[in-house]
Amino acid sequence: MGDRIPAVCGLFYPSGRTKLQENIANLFNRIEFFEKASEAIVPHAGYNYSGRVAAKTIALLEKKERFIILSPNHTGMGCDIALSESDSWITPLGKVKVDKGLSKRLQQKGFADFDESAHIAEHSIEVILPLLQHRFRPIKVVPVTIATTEFEKLVEFGKIIAENAKENDFNVVASSDFSHFVTERSAKEKDLLAIDIIKKISPREFYELATGRNFSICGVSPITVLLQYCKMIGRKKAQLIEYSTSASFSKDYANVVGYAGIVFL
Repeated sequence: MGDRIPAVCGLFYPSGRTKLQENIANLFNRIEFFEKASEAIVPHAGYNYSGRVAAKTIALLEKKERFIILSPNHTGMGCDIALSESDSWITPLGKVKVDKGLSKRLQQKGFADFDESAHIAEHSIEVILPLLQHRFRPIKVVPVTIATTEFEKLVEFGKIIAENAKENDFNVVASSDFSHFVTERSAKEKDLLAIDIIKKISPREFYELATGRNFSICGVSPITVLLQYCKMIGRKKAQLIEYSTSASFSKDYANVVGYAGIVFL
């Protein structure tokens, strides 16, 4: 189909290759790398806000060629679970190929479909890609943008990913920020409660907490899918790598967004 063109280049991260490389190098500066996890929750805000949390989390992922990246749907465009039709995604650091073979296997049972309209303006996968390129190049990705909030669909898709894990060596990343536009005190209270549930690797308990109490975590759906996947492949625990809020950069403590980096072990 061609290449997916960046939507937020120059807004969430620098548009120039050299400046972006310098920015990312600074984000990873003095971070120790341990290949200890194949699954993670990674934030997707502008690099000034959440880039350091994202880098610390990505630094703990195993070096694998393939990444399934699960994202929320901020635009309202596209189908319930949308795979990317593009041949590759462009960033200032170069092209990232889409693994069409694995994408087609995730489509086979009908819970996901190819729909590029969900990806055209969605930022939450794009923002993570340069960080992965810096750490792991070359990589192939399976971008998946999830609009549905139906628990059973999310669980089934998590099972489908797990079924493919037997034959494919890949990392799985759920792209999500946590509380949105609340006081820092409220964000920390709600987010740490959600993180405690995530540590149990209980997709239903997390989903019911986040939806039942109207938590403003944008990635409830991708996190639920990831938790089901982790449950299916036998992960026993999750580890919070770092939590912060936008106030660390903006100094606005009345209206924050929360960011958590979490890996599964």
